[in-house]
Amino acid sequence: MLMELTELKYKFKSLLFPDRSLGLHAMITSCGREFRQPGDHYDWYGLQRGKSEFFLWQHTISGTGRLRFLKRYFTLKPGETMLLPIPHDHRYWLPDDSQGWEFIYICLGGREMLRVLQDI
Repeated sequence: MLMELTELKYKFKSLLFPDRSLGLHAMITSCGREFRQPGDHYDWYGLQRGKSEFFLWQHTISGTGRLRFLKRYFTLKPGETMLLPIPHDHRYWLPDDSQGWEFIYICLGGREMLRVLQDI
C-alpha cells in the first residue's frame, strides 16, 4: 500500500482518533507517515498548536529536519527521534537546504500518558 501511495505522489497518510477531551488515561490522538519535499511549507511552532496538552513522538526515516528546543538547534537525521510536549516553546521545520524529510509520528494524550512522558 505504501508503494501505491508513493507512486500516486501522496505526501502523507494519517489516522485521526476521537477528540482529545475524552479524559482517558492514555490515548493516541493521531498518527501517520509523511514525506515533505523541498518547496513544501512545513513549519510548526509548539505554542500555536492549541491549548490541549499532548506529546508528539516523531521518528525520521529519511532526509533531514530541524528542531529548536530550549534555545538549542538540532538537525534530525534518519534514525533519530524527537519527543515534544505541546504546548511548549519549540519549533520544528523542513529547512531550505533539506532534500526532503520522511517521518512517522504519533500524538499521545491522556492523564496517565502525560504524567509518564513528563517524567521522561
